[in-house]
Amino acid sequence: MAMRPQRHLIMKKKMGFFDAVERTYDTRPRNYIEIVIGVFNVQVGKEAVNFHMTGKHSLHNLMNDNGSWLIQFAVLWNMITESTIYPHKEYMEVA
Repeated sequence: MAMRPQRHLIMKKKMGFFDAVERTYDTRPRNYIEIVIGVFNVQVGKEAVNFHMTGKHSLHNLMNDNGSWLIQFAVLWNMITESTIYPHKEYMEVA
């Protein structure tokens, strides 16, 4: 099954962005404190296999492609995804 041309271009652009994030992070001075902040359209799910990296307080049940990239990035650099480690306030939870 072939991707539609538009979807292929979107995926190519997205992967270029993720590659740029990884290159930037890889070239930083090692004595810096690392905090990665951004709007990545990430949904990190409640999959048990990721609890050691994500905690169990995600607002989403399933992970999307961007979430998968974020987890791989975090594992590679020994990081955690902070917003899913602690419980969310009730007003922040999705109905």
